[in-house]
Amino acid sequence: MSNLDVIRTWFKRVYADEDMSAVDEMMEPATDAHGLADHPLLGPEEFKGFVRGFLALLGNVDIHIDKSLEHGDWVHMLISIHATCRAIGTPVNFPAQIMVRVIDGVIVEGHNTVDFLSMFSQRGLLPDDAFSRCFSGIRIG
Repeated sequence: MSNLDVIRTWFKRVYADEDMSAVDEMMEPATDAHGLADHPLLGPEEFKGFVRGFLALLGNVDIHIDKSLEHGDWVHMLISIHATCRAIGTPVNFPAQIMVRVIDGVIVEGHNTVDFLSMFSQRGLLPDDAFSRCFSGIRIG
């Protein structure tokens, strides 16, 4: 199985199937995941906390790998995340870029840049024009 196949399996099991046991199976205990919180998530338990919060907001998660590049242990992906807002049932779509290091079929490091601003806007938690308002220096709220 290629490292990209490992990540495809990860996306399906963790996000589409909501299988928390996959995090324990597919992530090394010392793994750090950057870019998903205001601090690196250290190990499977902290990562599962993020996933539970993510899945509390969004269901029917489908992650599409738009472009990918493998180099040694590293996989870089441009992805599109398609989901349904659990609270109001509306579709939510947003992009992300992810770099993951995989050794022997196990994730050992991750760096994530996710368009959470778009996700929260579509989810109804921020105004539709949040990006343009913030970019022009206008405070929200």
